[in-house]
Amino acid sequence: MDIGRFKNNTEYYEGYEEEPELILTLKGLESNTLHIWEGYFDDIFSDPQKSNDIWFGFTRDYQECTGAWGDTAFAEIKCPKEYLEDIQSYEEHNFEYEESEGVKELIMQFLQFAVTNKYTVMMYIK
Repeated sequence: MDIGRFKNNTEYYEGYEEEPELILTLKGLESNTLHIWEGYFDDIFSDPQKSNDIWFGFTRDYQECTGAWGDTAFAEIKCPKEYLEDIQSYEEHNFEYEESEGVKELIMQFLQFAVTNKYTVMMYIK
């Protein structure tokens, strides 16, 4: 897997500099960082296709205002496989923004790298 795309990637945050930003990074490999406009996360996770009794990963955190969406605006994701499985469940989802599909794919690759290489993912909202 080419991890060059993970090096301080701002592709999905450029142009939104004054709006909320989500930052995903790998603990111990902080040069691998994704900067993403929160609007894309909203587009992906604001209308879950599953019932609320089985929410997990990003869907749970977003819908229940926990993790990085909680009071600390920070989360240490020690089980990135859970978050990978969650975002993969949005395979047939219709998004408002065309770019949201690319965001989803990039996050899936990032999480797959974390799972394969046993990294903890750090997530910040600023």
